Amino acid sequence: MDFDCYIKVMKEVADGLDDGNIRGLKFLLRDKPNIYQKELVNVNEGSDLIQLLERKELLSRTKVLEFMNLLQLEGRIDLSKKVQIYMETNLPVNLSNHDYYGINGMPVVENYIETDEYRLFEKKINSCKAALIKGHHGSGKTQHAYSYARRFPGKSEKSLIWRIDCKTLSQIYRSLSAMVAYLKLQCIFLDHVTCTQSDRQLRASIDEMTKRIQQKLRCEGINNANHLVLLDGVEDTSDDTFTKMLKDFLDTENVYVIATSRVTYPDEFHNLCIEVTGMTEEEAVLYFKVVNNDELEQVKELARQLSYLPLALSFAFAFIANTGSSIETYVKSLAETEANDQLRSLTVSCEVALEIVKKDLTEHGKNLLAYIPYLHPENIPDFLLKSLLPVNMTEDFKEREINKLIVCLRNNSLATLKSRGNNRVIAVHRFTFRVMMNMKTEKEKTIEANALLRHFCHNIYLDTSLIEAVKKNVMFLDHALELLKLYENCNRRPEMEDKVLCCVLLCGVAVTYRLYGNTELSANEYFVKARDAVCELVSVNKADFAVTVCGFTAMNDIHISINGCELIRENSKNLFEKLLHKGKSLSDSFILTVITNTMRNKEQLCYLLEVTNGISYTNNQIATDSIEELLENQIIVPFQESKESFLVELMIHILYNSSKNKRLMKLATDDFTKQNPERRNHLMARLSSDNLCPTDESLVELQYSINLAELLDNHYKHNCPAFRLGLKIAARRGAILYYISSQDSNKSIKCIKDAVKILEENSESNIRFIEFGVVKHDSRSTNYQMVSNKKLLMECYIMLSKEDTTYVKKALTLAQDLESLIPRLYHWKVMSDIHIKIAHVFELQNTEPFITKAKQHYKEAYRREYESNNIRLTRYHLRALLQYVNCCINHSTKEDLEMAKTICNDIKERFQHKSTDEMFDAALETIDKQLNEMTTPKEIINSLLTVNCSGVDIGTQTDNVSTHTSSEGHVRNSQSGISPTKKELQRRKLQLKIELNEIDNELMQLELNNM
Repeated sequence: MDFDCYIKVMKEVADGLDDGNIRGLKFLLRDKPNIYQKELVNVNEGSDLIQLLERKELLSRTKVLEFMNLLQLEGRIDLSKKVQIYMETNLPVNLSNHDYYGINGMPVVENYIETDEYRLFEKKINSCKAALIKGHHGSGKTQHAYSYARRFPGKSEKSLIWRIDCKTLSQIYRSLSAMVAYLKLQCIFLDHVTCTQSDRQLRASIDEMTKRIQQKLRCEGINNANHLVLLDGVEDTSDDTFTKMLKDFLDTENVYVIATSRVTYPDEFHNLCIEVTGMTEEEAVLYFKVVNNDELEQVKELARQLSYLPLALSFAFAFIANTGSSIETYVKSLAETEANDQLRSLTVSCEVALEIVKKDLTEHGKNLLAYIPYLHPENIPDFLLKSLLPVNMTEDFKEREINKLIVCLRNNSLATLKSRGNNRVIAVHRFTFRVMMNMKTEKEKTIEANALLRHFCHNIYLDTSLIEAVKKNVMFLDHALELLKLYENCNRRPEMEDKVLCCVLLCGVAVTYRLYGNTELSANEYFVKARDAVCELVSVNKADFAVTVCGFTAMNDIHISINGCELIRENSKNLFEKLLHKGKSLSDSFILTVITNTMRNKEQLCYLLEVTNGISYTNNQIATDSIEELLENQIIVPFQESKESFLVELMIHILYNSSKNKRLMKLATDDFTKQNPERRNHLMARLSSDNLCPTDESLVELQYSINLAELLDNHYKHNCPAFRLGLKIAARRGAILYYISSQDSNKSIKCIKDAVKILEENSESNIRFIEFGVVKHDSRSTNYQMVSNKKLLMECYIMLSKEDTTYVKKALTLAQDLESLIPRLYHWKVMSDIHIKIAHVFELQNTEPFITKAKQHYKEAYRREYESNNIRLTRYHLRALLQYVNCCINHSTKEDLEMAKTICNDIKERFQHKSTDEMFDAALETIDKQLNEMTTPKEIINSLLTVNCSGVDIGTQTDNVSTHTSSEGHVRNSQSGISPTKKELQRRKLQLKIELNEIDNELMQLELNNM
């Protein structure tokens, strides 16, 4: 059974369109250049319309934005939302939560008014291009900044408006990481900073990212646009990293800078500083719109008691307007509470507003309100609030509860609302959060925090192979961090099972950061926290993981590379026994709650529906009343085994993913500014291939995870023979990948054959693989693990083909199998790598049909990574680019060369390093030469590898193949007026498709920027 979300959504849309909708959509499509009136006449039903759009290539699994917009124009917001949800959960577009840092993350309260202080601030920034605002809580400093940003006078289509959270180094790092990803920049960290120096590494990375952003904002193409950067909530204005970042932005001619803080700025910036204290008495009177003299004096007294703070006055205004009470009554209530200072008066006014909100809410609404102060204040999506409501509540009822909560908060000036497409996001002032938290008892805090901890653990995926998992994790990320800070900062001592869940959440946060883009340092921080927390739980010395031993010293034994040295294997056994023993103390109710509340991804649900004879799964969860049947059918592992294995499996997840992250960190530390050309070129070659040795630390973690996985798998084999551990396959495959990716040129053929044998054994049929006590998949060909095995097998076959050419055919068979599966794998995160692997094998076949296909796969790999809008330039980008460029030169057509040139210029801009410019300049020079002269490719087949870049083996991943001269005929035909051939027209059609895709992407980005 295949779970095809696209077909499901399109069927729902087709069935939901009535005759009037069909007529309206046909009218909207009438002016499309490639849709004819006679075709529209034959459209009578929703299915006819969808089939027409698919034939015209206006709609596909990976292209739904235009169709979504058409449904919105027709007024079918409900159907448009279905398509939007499909796009958000299945397509690699905007994986990062960039909108939080952009203009949509800067909401202005509805009753905000301009004050004299705002006008002084506006005058300052317009004249100096910078303003550093100081002010107490509630003084309006942030609202002034947001208001200016939303009507930024220098704004144009190319302007960037960005907010950088400056409360901590980690928040600055994450804000800048999102910024460089949004700008599609490569950020290269400094080589001399090690993984253990987290604070120093964060500072070095912040400096480097700031410089890259400077270069981008100044670069040709957008240097005529003005940009605005808001450094928000600075806690330490004298911090060297902050002041350096501030100076860098101030030195960028076309960047306006705003900073907000409660503390004084250094003297060197005194001419840019402005202090805000609140409204004047006259402004307060105007704000309350008084109509008689009695009220005039009462407003003056109220403003005085509230210290003229805009936030406090907005609370008072909302209370008086919503309750119908008088200003005099409110003033008396303030006097009774002895609100005799700024902070206390602000607190009291906020408490009064909160009490009014509670009176208007149902019990469900009050529960939601109770959870709000544990979340991230400026980024609360409505879907998160809905997920906190009871599972058995209907969607309509949930919508009403959320609407009621939002209305009450907005009416009392406690929240602002912003939209992202069809989604809503609530923002609440941090001071309000503080007041809400202070109104709780310690017992309430413990109960609510533990409930949220369980909720987040059940909703955040540790397996992020699917795009839907990455996107959902990203939406939960900020809130999970806020909750973890509560556990880290307080003196509360959680129970053992709560500690276990904290470890799970730490791992979930780390896994999300690993894929979020430019955030390997944050991922490493949380992987270390998760690993150390588990070690502390079972009384294991975390120093054991600091063992450094080269796993590739025994290049003639693949098993040593996989399992490591004797010390690692012995430590793994001891760790396994302790984790197993500690797991026995978990309760049955803990395991039952995890099994029934964990959200399952669509592939696992599809599989479970198939093997359980149609047992229903509500809200992507397993129902409690079906547990007995699932235990009998061997879909769920017996509880005793689940308890024993839980901590072992969690530790495997932590170590396996941490190892992969450390490998990415190694990639990120490559410094192209090295003065030694040999070293520099060596690094370029490494980036353009898979040949990247892991660090000793990453290898040790991987070997620990493999040993633990094998021990747990054997434990299952002995106690529950029907089950196997899926992580064992992934971890062993990771070690084989590390081995064949090593830069040792003397890899043993015997070792590679042993690796092939292991990978082929992993495809054993009739085995059910489990994850945390529940069957997740079997060994069918469309399974993620099986597809990943095929990818690696192809690489092994290519390596073996140097000794035996029959392996080329084996690799081709696997490549064709994978290609046939692509329509069903579009929602996978690793699709770029699959395209690259297929392209490489096709190119080796040295025939025109395969060469054409190879080019398409190279371009698709680049497109998917580029559109994801969160992944910094990785080895996938460079490999796809360099292999594609080489392929175009060896098998050139004008269209291919022009496309390669466009991509090459884009990557050159994203790097902006002198040494990499040499590599790209060499490629561009070769491409221009062929475009200008259309010479025979044989004459320049090696030029890309030699010009200014002799040490770069761009052909690392591609063998030389014979050339074709079809492009010469194309040029001659074009010049002489001869009609083009069918093949030439097909090539041109392909080029136009690519250009249309690019236009669609640009239009979508403009829409996002203008939201």
